[in-house]
Amino acid sequence: MPLALGRAFRPDGDDRCYLTLLHPPGGVVGGDELDVRVVVEAEAKCVMTTTAATKIYRSESATSTLRTTIDAHENASVEWIPQETIVFDGARARSLVHVTLRAGAEWLGWEIVRLGRTARGESFRSGVWRSQIVVERDGLPLWIDRQRIEGGSRHLTSRHGLGGAVVIAQFASIGECVDATTIEALRELAASIGSGATGVSRLEHGFICRYRGTSTADAAAWFHAVRARLQTGSSGSASSVERFWNLDPVREKESPCIN
Repeated sequence: MPLALGRAFRPDGDDRCYLTLLHPPGGVVGGDELDVRVVVEAEAKCVMTTTAATKIYRSESATSTLRTTIDAHENASVEWIPQETIVFDGARARSLVHVTLRAGAEWLGWEIVRLGRTARGESFRSGVWRSQIVVERDGLPLWIDRQRIEGGSRHLTSRHGLGGAVVIAQFASIGECVDATTIEALRELAASIGSGATGVSRLEHGFICRYRGTSTADAAAWFHAVRARLQTGSSGSASSVERFWNLDPVREKESPCIN
């Protein structure tokens, strides 16, 4: 049983359906393929998260693939906000996220990646991590993001690359335009986190937040704050997801974990 779905629930004061995805083996080995396909019906609202970090183990040659396909029908709202991915030294993996939005639909998602088990003194000296996110509507791309990080390359420490950062993260909201006031508010939220470099960019059909630093807890805390800022009309939305996350940086080891 490579993947399991937790029981859906809808908290009081929240109009979203919450789903949790569980990977019982606890990690992804070379050659594994995890394929998640989600269809959100018209007018439905869905939030999906995971109960623990995704661990990508070392592989001598075979590449692992994590594929997520989301189809949001008319006026649907879907969020894909998993806990972090830990890429072990020597891991070879690619993450593919493809989102199709129908008329009026919106998507919110994030990706938080730690390169190496840094709590054990491990660095990402070999292997490769690739990530691709495509969000489209009516066959036209609204946002495309691609990354390729090679273990041991100079880009890990270069000023024009990661600059020594071991955590890279991005948060995107696509489907609805945002005003300049909202963008400035999100930048102010970033100023309150404990560490790392941040950026917020306005897109034609939404926005993107990026984090580069050393703390998954800081990245997650900022992303949760951004999400809460966007969803002031759903009082239980933020706490309903955070029940699965540990956002205390003092207790942070490799990743947030289920309480």
